[in-house]
Amino acid sequence: MNRSLKILLRQFFAVIMINMLLDGALVLNANGSTNLSVWCFPGASGRIIRQPDTLGNRLLDYSGVGYMGGTVAIPNVAVKTNLSPVVGDNGSRIQAAINYVAGLPLDVKGFRGAVFLNAGQYAISNSITISASGVVLRGAGANTNGTGTILRAAGPRPTADVATNSVPLIIISGSGSYSTSGTARNITNNYVPVGARSFKVDSTNGLAVGSRVMITRASPAKWIQALGMDQVTPAWVAGNFNVPNERFITRIEGNLIMIDAPLTCAIESQYGGATIQTYAWSGRISNVGIEDVFGVSDFNSAVTTNTGATSNYYSDERHAMRFIEVTAVENGWVRRVTSQFFAYSCVTLDAGTRNMTVCDSSSLDPVSIITGERRYAFGLQDARNCLVQNCYTRNDRHQFVTDSLDPGPNVFVDGLSDLAYNDCGPHFRWGTGAIWDNVTTSDTLEANNYGNQGTSHGWAGANEVDWNCVASAGFVVRNPPTARNWLIGGIGAIQDDTPAIPYPAPAGTYDSVGTNVFPNSLYYAQLQDRLAVPNLETREYWLGEIDQFATASPTGEVVAVDSGWRTSVQGAAGDALVNGFNIIATNQWIPFTFSYSLSITDRIVGATLALALRSVSGNSSNATLYLDAIANSNSFASLGWSPIDSGTNTTVRTFDLGSQANLLADGKLNIAVTGDVAVDWAMLEFQVTPVQTYATNIVLPVADAYVRSGVYAGLNFGTNNTLPIKIDGTADNQRQAYLHWDLTGITNLVQARLRLTPVSVGTNGMENGVALVTNNIWNGSTITWSNQPGGGKRFASWIPAANVPVEVVITPQVQAALAGDGQLSLELFSLKNGGGSGTVSYASLESGNAGQRPQLLLMTVAPPQFTNFSAGVGDSFTLSGTGPTGAGYRIFTTTNLARPFSNWTPAATGIFNGGVFTFTDPQATNYPQRFYRAVTP
Repeated sequence: MNRSLKILLRQFFAVIMINMLLDGALVLNANGSTNLSVWCFPGASGRIIRQPDTLGNRLLDYSGVGYMGGTVAIPNVAVKTNLSPVVGDNGSRIQAAINYVAGLPLDVKGFRGAVFLNAGQYAISNSITISASGVVLRGAGANTNGTGTILRAAGPRPTADVATNSVPLIIISGSGSYSTSGTARNITNNYVPVGARSFKVDSTNGLAVGSRVMITRASPAKWIQALGMDQVTPAWVAGNFNVPNERFITRIEGNLIMIDAPLTCAIESQYGGATIQTYAWSGRISNVGIEDVFGVSDFNSAVTTNTGATSNYYSDERHAMRFIEVTAVENGWVRRVTSQFFAYSCVTLDAGTRNMTVCDSSSLDPVSIITGERRYAFGLQDARNCLVQNCYTRNDRHQFVTDSLDPGPNVFVDGLSDLAYNDCGPHFRWGTGAIWDNVTTSDTLEANNYGNQGTSHGWAGANEVDWNCVASAGFVVRNPPTARNWLIGGIGAIQDDTPAIPYPAPAGTYDSVGTNVFPNSLYYAQLQDRLAVPNLETREYWLGEIDQFATASPTGEVVAVDSGWRTSVQGAAGDALVNGFNIIATNQWIPFTFSYSLSITDRIVGATLALALRSVSGNSSNATLYLDAIANSNSFASLGWSPIDSGTNTTVRTFDLGSQANLLADGKLNIAVTGDVAVDWAMLEFQVTPVQTYATNIVLPVADAYVRSGVYAGLNFGTNNTLPIKIDGTADNQRQAYLHWDLTGITNLVQARLRLTPVSVGTNGMENGVALVTNNIWNGSTITWSNQPGGGKRFASWIPAANVPVEVVITPQVQAALAGDGQLSLELFSLKNGGGSGTVSYASLESGNAGQRPQLLLMTVAPPQFTNFSAGVGDSFTLSGTGPTGAGYRIFTTTNLARPFSNWTPAATGIFNGGVFTFTDPQATNYPQRFYRAVTP
């Protein structure tokens, strides 16, 4: 009996918390029928590879944007006071409530509390301000149906001048500006590419891991001339366009510095290079938010304008310009808000804003003249690491926009703009490092040289990306000298306005225009990679000067080579030449070694190698790559690396080292290239996580079902053993699926993953996605297409392959569920119309194969580890385990695995003493099967 129980426990995953180290999360089974970008694509391991150009420039890693870098859910902060509206001006009452909460102490999470505004309309004649950390302003909802909170910017403003009439209705603001300290150190590389997160300095004195630093890229006259911005009127002024990259130091090895987020603009010694210096911003505030309110501005409807091309529209400007403005804030949010009739913006993230999230919000029907400095719905002005997510605009001019030196990375994802009057994109004077990801606009989407337009706007943006966007009026994307702008997977025509621009405006970098690429969202795919293991850190190493084979020495550029490796290569080379970088010759061997420091607790979970190559006369048929041993050879042909360009052209090839990450464990990677090829530079990037022991609790859903459209819309399919999903354009054949988990009792979460098993795939290349469902009140036995709860936007996507499990990281979504009612619902759907054969079916809770059922894998800390199963007194069942001394545990039991965890019976609680516990259940023999779960308190 006890042996049978032990087998059942293991088979049904119900109670045994497995000690494991996670190797990866999202399985991306991209195949030949999947349309991939040449600039960013899943490698063999499934991780996203960023393809460098010949100078090493890459698309950025955008995964660190938004509140707390996107790794945690936006919290629901406890309410400390609340108000109801009164007749007349409510501004001073709301301000007093905010001031009251601002005077409360910060809790351990950095919050003081929330001011809750009950449903109703609050007239406000001036502004309300949050100027202290840890304060949240929350309403009852952003709607006008009587159940929401309406903040009304009441009465006319005294002037129509934008400069003096731009006081927002809501201000979230810290104070002051940043101040540097210590000596500014020079970055010594001749060239540091876009997207890099490492470089060398002349001295590390005064710098340390964890230091907050400002990396300032120079803007000398020579660079401004290269851009052609000395020709605009007024001309750009040298020194006024220094790009400030605000970063944290994550690692120092010798004179090599690594930082937490990539650089958004190349650093070139010929254009003045860059410096790094520690800094602080004492007046900045954090952990602040605005949520669930509807903002509306009074205006004079008698003031209208008719431009001829545009029919009569409301153009009064003696009213509120901005709804919400954020300045000098780090780690905050604006969510679920709507603005209407404001002349300028719904939300503006202004100077010094870092790691802000603006999500699920709308800007509706601004009232103003339709000209400059009006109708910038969601704007970034000198903001960095910010996320504008799932927002909507109507009747705006510049809908999702950066202004001036926004030194990203910044992300606009899943934006939709209707009835736009002008373009979407970077607008003004050298913003860098933003991505428009799945943004749809009814006008143009641009990254362009505007020349003399406005106040000599010139090059509005550099190193910007449009990814799978839709622009009804087309794209205007151009490459600035010294930089790129990428248009990838866009739907819309490429517009040519060269005659209107008398300044340099070369064509942009175009890839797969007219056809979307996989993954559907680059931001979300990169976030999946970042969340794949707890406490992930990216490290990056470069060998060789990035100089396009320009080294003058006849012996080439000398790079580091391990002595033992050089001996091995020389032995294999025989009479062939053994050279350094930059020598273009036939039949040569080029050995080199990446050396780096690893601690005993470092575990490498992914790695990428990139090489800049040039061949002799285009011949690379005999070229071979060796990794760590002469016996580990890979012909270029077998890697898909042939052909390699010759002459003055350089080819960059990348190799996903995920399957050979073990080669890096000794602190060095020996590499050799042989054949009729040369090497200009090499880059090794790898991801590291601390070696730790976690426990994984595997939880099955309490309900799942799929729904089907058309004549099947009223039917329930909750007992089906599969969850089919499909889009094919036929009314009766749309299918999507829902899953529901009860997470009550789960604590100390480190990571959460969703595991699904596709049991059949009708057509290859069908991209599927998962979205969060905010309504958990649905029943697996009654849900239909007609009453389905619906979900939000996909936060992850993948290409399924039959019987290959898919894992998706859902840590923030589970965190939010645990902070709420403990319930989690997800929606599965297809992102691609696959026609009649496009169905993908996943095993459901009713599947006869228990191992294929949908699962949540919840990694927790300080877990008990089951070490013994044995008979106890009276043939009862005994579990023994070990854990950290002083850590607590709880054990629950049930006889029905499908029962929600909230209904499991508590069986024991305790504290580890000496690292061992024993639990004996005297009821075990009274049941044919009994299940247990151990959790930490």
